[in-house]
This record gives sequence, structure tokens and C-alpha cells, in this order.
Amino acid sequence: MSSSSEYDGINAKIKGMRGQLLRDEDYETLARAKTVEEVALSLRGFKPYERAVSSLERQLPHRGMVEQKIISTLADDFRRIYRFIADDQSRRFLSAYFLKNEIRLLKQIMAAVRDKRDVSFMLSDLDAFAAGKFDIDAAKLLSSRSVPDFIENLRGTGFHSVLAGGPEDGRNSFDADTRLDIYYYVHLWRLQNTSLEQDNQEVLALINGAEIDMRNILWIYRMKIHYSLKRSDIYAHLIPVLFRLRREKLARMVEAPTADELRAAIAASPYGEALGGPEEDLEQNYYTAMSGLLRRQRQNNPDSLAPVVDYLFRKELEIKNITSLIEGVRYALRQADILRFLVLPQ
Repeated sequence: MSSSSEYDGINAKIKGMRGQLLRDEDYETLARAKTVEEVALSLRGFKPYERAVSSLERQLPHRGMVEQKIISTLADDFRRIYRFIADDQSRRFLSAYFLKNEIRLLKQIMAAVRDKRDVSFMLSDLDAFAAGKFDIDAAKLLSSRSVPDFIENLRGTGFHSVLAGGPEDGRNSFDADTRLDIYYYVHLWRLQNTSLEQDNQEVLALINGAEIDMRNILWIYRMKIHYSLKRSDIYAHLIPVLFRLRREKLARMVEAPTADELRAAIAASPYGEALGGPEEDLEQNYYTAMSGLLRRQRQNNPDSLAPVVDYLFRKELEIKNITSLIEGVRYALRQADILRFLVLPQ
């Protein structure tokens, strides 16, 4: 797509879909629920979730069931947008962008296989989610008896080569998850720079470059503070793409000897203002920063894929918020405490 007229239709569709996203007051209503079942019942009052959640009405839904139904609405939205776009280059990029959500499901299944948990309730939604996008057999993956068996069942897909041969053949969850994440970002960055026209390349480089830089910063913080990994291991688990974050700035973070010096290195980076604040706010600040960046790119570049990417990000964030809210209700947190853990986009 290259002319403004080609974007008019998709922008009108995206605007309508954006109008159905949850508002602050909707989260306040959901956070008043006393049980997961009440959350599911309340979600039926919102059009995007009505059909997905109504299928639970004859069951006593647990958290996993409700979350899986909510996630399935993201795949529905993606298909609606994808069908509306005729341009092959844009379709290829959007498929690559959406890959992160498919990877998230792969991680969930792999974790369930690792922990010997029954997630057979996911099958119907996985089949719907993967239809036409995944080259996998969801039932076969769910029947895997071990993580190596799970990886073998991915043979023939791009994911198999990413996971095969890693530490303990995928049984190290941190390493396996990070390998998948790096695969996603490298694949997206390469495709963006080779398959799109110049205008879209420039806009999406701003969006995806900032996301990659900030993800690397968050990962460095997590690996140093929470996992105490060696420097060589930290470097091995970073996305090998740099945008505004120069190599010397990144190295200063990785090699910071104390938590205070790491925070100082983050503050001195191009993302210091965006990510600044207490430790527990780093990830929330990341989502807030990305929300603001995407909003600006959507407004400034309507004749690009920015409005589509902005919508998908907001929908993903909404699902993350609902998942956090369900967890808070499950643990009987107060409404105010539940809302404090949500990231309300700009």
C-alpha cells in the first residue's frame, strides 16, 4: 500500500475497532468482581468478548479457561485486519508482527508440558488461533510427554531449529523463551527492512527499534538483578539489533557492578526518561512509553501501517491487563490494588 486512498478503508476499520477497546471505567467495573466467574460474566457485556466468553456459560470456568478465551479474540481481530489488506508486502510484515502472540502460546504449551499440567482445554482455541498461520499440529504439541518431545513435534517449522540443541534441549525455560523472543525480533527487523516500501520502513523502524532497545534494557535488568547471570551469558541473551541504544551504552549496563550503577546507566541512555522510576515500574514504564510512541506515529503517519500496529499493541495490552485483573481477583485483592497493576494506555 502506498497511496492515502488505500489506507482510508483500513484506517476507518481500525478506528471502529479501537472504539471498542476497554476504557478506564470498564476496568474499574471488572475489578469489582469477587470471583473469576464474575469477571467472565462481566466480560460478556463487552462486544469484543461476548462470543468468546459466552461459550463458558455451561462450565465453571477457571482462570486458564477465561484467559484462553480472551486471547482468542486477539487472533479474531488480527484475521479481520489481515483479510482487509490486499497488499502482499504489508501482509507479510503483519504476519511477522503477529508471530509474537503465536510464540506466547508456544511458551504456554511448553511450560505446561514441562510442568506436566493438563491444558487440553486449550485445544479448540489453539486450532482456531493457528489456522492458516501456524504450520503446527496443536493436538500433537499438547500431547507431548516432555520438552524434547515437544521440540521434536515442531520439526518442519522455523521454531524447531530455534529450540533444538539449546541447553538441556529446551528444558531450561529461561533460555528457551529467550531464544524464541530473539528469533521473533530478528525476523521482524529483517523483514521490515527488506519487504516494505521506504515510508513504512522508516515509521516501523522507529516503533520496532524503540521496542527492541527497551526490551534489551529490561532483559539486562532482569538478568543482572533477578538471575545474577554472568556478563557473557547476558550478552548471549540479548537481541542482536541496536537502534538508538549505542553499543557502549548497552555495554555499560551489562558490565555495571552494582544495581545503583545499572540504574544510572539506564538513566543515561536514550530511554532514561521513558524507563525512569522505581524498579517495580520498569515494565509498566515500558508499556506506557510504547503506547505514547505508537499513538504519535498513528496520528502523524496515517498513511502507513502505524495505525494497524498501534491497534494490535493496544489489544495485546488490554489482554495483558485483563489477565492481571483476573489474577488479582483470584487472590482477593482490593479493587484499588488490582487497578494499580494495570497499564492504562495513553
